[in-house]
Amino acid sequence: MVDRREVIKILARNLSSLRKERGISLTGLAERAGISKSTLSSLEAGETNPTISTIWALADALGVPFGRLVSETGAAEVVEAGVSVRLIEQSREEPRIEVYLMRLKAEARREATPHSPGVVERVFIINGRLLVGPLNSPSLLKAGETLSFKADQPHVYIALDEPVSALVTVEYPKEEVHMGHCTLLRSAPRTEEEWEEVYFLLQRIWEEVSQGIPVFRLKLYDSGRKVAQKLDAQLRRLMSSNFSMPVKLFVVEEGNEISVLAFSTSRGRVQMKFPPVKEDGILKQAMEVLAIARKKNLPKRTLKHLHELLNGDSLTLSVLAAEVLLHHAQPAVPPRLLTHVGGEVKIKTHETETPLFEHRINVDMYNFFELLHPGYASQQVALANILHRRFDGMHLSTLDVGTGPGLHLRMLLELYPSLEVLAVDPSPTACAYLKRNLAEAHNVKIHQADFLGLKLPEQFQVIISVGASHHLNTSFFLQKAYDLLEEHGLLLVADEFISPYTSATERNRELIRHHTTYMLATLVDVPESVMKRLSPEETELVKLLSREIPLLAYEAEIREVEAAVARARELFSRVRKLEIPIQPAHPLLTYYRFVVLELEALMAGLDYEVERKTFPEHFLTLAESAGFQLEEHYRVYATTGHGKFEGGTHVFALRRGCRSCALS
Repeated sequence: MVDRREVIKILARNLSSLRKERGISLTGLAERAGISKSTLSSLEAGETNPTISTIWALADALGVPFGRLVSETGAAEVVEAGVSVRLIEQSREEPRIEVYLMRLKAEARREATPHSPGVVERVFIINGRLLVGPLNSPSLLKAGETLSFKADQPHVYIALDEPVSALVTVEYPKEEVHMGHCTLLRSAPRTEEEWEEVYFLLQRIWEEVSQGIPVFRLKLYDSGRKVAQKLDAQLRRLMSSNFSMPVKLFVVEEGNEISVLAFSTSRGRVQMKFPPVKEDGILKQAMEVLAIARKKNLPKRTLKHLHELLNGDSLTLSVLAAEVLLHHAQPAVPPRLLTHVGGEVKIKTHETETPLFEHRINVDMYNFFELLHPGYASQQVALANILHRRFDGMHLSTLDVGTGPGLHLRMLLELYPSLEVLAVDPSPTACAYLKRNLAEAHNVKIHQADFLGLKLPEQFQVIISVGASHHLNTSFFLQKAYDLLEEHGLLLVADEFISPYTSATERNRELIRHHTTYMLATLVDVPESVMKRLSPEETELVKLLSREIPLLAYEAEIREVEAAVARARELFSRVRKLEIPIQPAHPLLTYYRFVVLELEALMAGLDYEVERKTFPEHFLTLAESAGFQLEEHYRVYATTGHGKFEGGTHVFALRRGCRSCALS
């Protein structure tokens, strides 16, 4: 048997050799393994007694078996807190297999952090009784019995009232997977040194996500309230840097586990560079406000200006100011939104052959809280910009498709007042709100009807569709718009599109990624002082959405689509059971009303009922087939992907061309 001093020397040589062989610095390996640089330096110098957990962490970080670090002769033994692990044999071929003799003193316990994805352990008991397996569901084995389990999760070995000997076989997958699998798991830190190691891990995760990995998760199991408080302090320390990172962090507590989820804020970035216009009124101010969002740090005078706009008379500027403040992590709610909440219209709805928007989405909530949708006001600015540059303020006969409660149209009329609008929507509830919201707009006529069945004697210079095209058969919508436009008329479509997909499963994944981006952007922090004053239902809503939405986004991102869909359906069911009033108990709670709306839209999309989102390039293919030519395109708010035709809120300007030419 190799004595402990010899194991320390072997580990020091192997560790130093493998690290240098891979060209990894001390700091880099320490970060990957989640240990302190000083500990790693001492190990390489042969000055520190290694723990089994530390050796496993280093082996995983280097992508080598445990035995590659501790053995030169195949007989290395490591001892830790009543548990000894001795390497007996290791294979040199695929799959890589190692066999260990593990001995535990009576009542000894060893908790093991997860190995790399795909690692499997098989435990055979030689003598004694051992509680072994996944941390949350170990099995009791006695002499002669065997257990196999996935070891890429926290697992445990517990001896009872007598010593135990066991053979442990570790089988590694063919492909080495390290930090790229987007999840790191470890037990909650107990010492200051271990907390320092967690800080190094958080730093690494922060940087990985800022460099392009879309999501990363650090899970600390066996945690509690003290761990949560200490973790919060480490995150504040991390965020106190003089430099900003394009990363948003969420802390999620699940029983005795705490996760830190890091998402790239390239999801949710605002795209707002529009061509200049001559108009010198609200549109010019709106474009100036949007330019503020591109700035990194806002001076006090700019913040003061945004709050003045937030409280001003213009609906457009008020909502835009709220958008920009939210983008800079300073959420605020337009006062006019709060003063108009309540007084819902009373319309008796009925089932129709074609499902209406109001059958899947709470139109009362939609009327009051859709204004908080990221990118909602930006798309009106893009539309008005196009209209001013192309028509220079002239009067336009306009058809607005699927107007709904009409708040987007109210904004658009602020930005381009010379529209003569026929607003069409099939929903009686939406039309009732539309009449209320546009009561003073004398240049708007309301027609409750199904757009696809619309029969009108006249044609229009401009047709506008904001957030409505995906509620219809897209191809039919485009064909009908073509028929109702004058020759060379303009179709303006502002709507949400998801990233490309080739199957129903991929579409579901993209739907979840798309909608959760809007939700993550609006999951604002609610201070503890406010939480204490909320009703049980409001409290449960905040906690439920704050916990489940980041996990839902994470599962979709790492392609666990079935689990994500199941989580979304369970969350939707639980939210529906809560009796949440329209009127929020605090201004910040309005954002959680919006998240509920977005969850409803996601569920309608997963059921492919009312919500029928496609991807931008396919939409353009259908538009060209219907006889349209693309004039302008903007992605005003990005949700998924980096290209201009990826997921997000898009604005298209399509010119009516020759349909027969398109079909030939």
